[in-house]
Amino acid sequence: MEKTIWSGKRYPDEDMAMKCSKCGAENPDYAFFCGRCAADLKDPGSLQKPSPQPRMEPIPSLYSMLSRRLLVVENNIRKRPGALRALRESLYRGGNIAFKSESETVTLIIDKDHHASLLKGLPPKVNVEFDGPQAAFLEMFPERGGFGYLPSSVSPNYKHAAMNADVELMIREIAEKMLEGLFTPETSVG
Repeated sequence: MEKTIWSGKRYPDEDMAMKCSKCGAENPDYAFFCGRCAADLKDPGSLQKPSPQPRMEPIPSLYSMLSRRLLVVENNIRKRPGALRALRESLYRGGNIAFKSESETVTLIIDKDHHASLLKGLPPKVNVEFDGPQAAFLEMFPERGGFGYLPSSVSPNYKHAAMNADVELMIREIAEKMLEGLFTPETSVG
């Protein structure tokens, strides 16, 4: 025969809803007095207030992070054509830059008139893809604006290169400079 230790519940499925502030014991919501120390549970001072749950801020969407920077991208391409010429010519040939996280894919499109736009999803022609977790893109595009850095958890993939360790390192360096040139306001680029 199995021994059962009394749990303080009157019935097995009974919910314990109130905590005694005097001894910390859980009591059913219909109790008037604490089952352990006999404190008055209906007295507002004898109940422990539930601690507020910390508010979880949602992670901003990749689309919203990039859309706040479109004007900077357009200005950088217009005002600094030499620094971004190779990128601009590459994008004119039908390539775009895609940013892919676990929850969304956003593509940056720059047309011949230096207009930048965003597309939710992945178009047929993409030159460079950045794959990584959503939280890593927060490091790339910090709230204060501009470009932070290229986290190691974000992988740049250039569609026209056979990847090996040396090529990957080179593409990573080029991609970081390209993103800095595109997303950092002109006044703060040295």
